[in-house]
Amino acid sequence: MTSISERSARKFVDKMIEGNKLLVFAIPYCPYTKRAMEIFKKHKIERLVEEVFIHDRKDMVEVQAYFVELTGAKSVPRIFLDGEFLGGCEELEDMDGEGRLEDLLREKKLIK
Repeated sequence: MTSISERSARKFVDKMIEGNKLLVFAIPYCPYTKRAMEIFKKHKIERLVEEVFIHDRKDMVEVQAYFVELTGAKSVPRIFLDGEFLGGCEELEDMDGEGRLEDLLREKKLIK
């Protein structure tokens, strides 16, 4: 049985994922979050990224617990594209380095 705060955290996360094409759950002082945003900036799409900070949420622990269910990890950034989990910073760096990120962004019509 889930608590009210767990249900609230799940609802918040699900709503954010459903409502945003490119979503980054983040903590502002996290170096990995900053690196992920630099990658998006390099592709000139940072203005299309919805960056959601979770550090000041009362249910941050529950939000991160739900991240584990959804993605296998509670760390940030947790990056979603069109409702699908893309990865964290390391996965984003790998995709970028291999050229797969640019292909995906083009496929999703975020870049030309």
